[in-house]
Amino acid sequence: MPSNSSAADFRSLNFSGVVGVDEKWVLVPKRRPEPVEGNDKPAGKRKRWMYVYMAVDVFTYDLLHIAIYPYNGKKEARAFLQALKAKGYCPRVIVTDMCQDYDEPIRTVFPKAKHHECVFHALQWAQRLVKDVYGNDYAETHPEAVTLKDQIYAIFNAKARKTVNKWYREVMALKEEYVALMPDARRIFDFLERHYPKPVLSLSKGWSTRLRTHSSR
Repeated sequence: MPSNSSAADFRSLNFSGVVGVDEKWVLVPKRRPEPVEGNDKPAGKRKRWMYVYMAVDVFTYDLLHIAIYPYNGKKEARAFLQALKAKGYCPRVIVTDMCQDYDEPIRTVFPKAKHHECVFHALQWAQRLVKDVYGNDYAETHPEAVTLKDQIYAIFNAKARKTVNKWYREVMALKEEYVALMPDARRIFDFLERHYPKPVLSLSKGWSTRLRTHSSR
């Protein structure tokens, strides 16, 4: 942390080391200055729709950094994290949604930080995948899908790492059986395998609410 500024010293004393990062698609005011890197979107209705990136201290609720970009992707994620680092923040843990654009930038900008994914978003994605594979009425037509979803939810809501590992292995052992009945179910197991063990056990359950609170101010 920088030591030549009282503000920086204050940040150092209050920063928990755990940062939640999220982005929102918003309509910016007409007279708002252009993003630092410019806005090369073609003229039209969508030109003013941009992405607001926010970094919030998961424990203190402090808004650490906010920036607007015309697009969202690895380039923007990297630029945002670099700006956060330039402010003097060196997080131990970074919590994001399920977007894979954060993986490489986090490893590059904060190589010592652990990257976790939000349980709230993980549950949303699991629910969406089950509906996509089995249909919106899966509860009536595919009771086995309800069982699978409940087992996946249990993994993400578990309190202990040992429990997570045990239940994860049990669910993955069902892959062959489920895929035999519904080939597209492979997507659900691939999702679980791809994101395990990133979802945080209890840390991130409230961070999405905090980010939404900041974005509505």
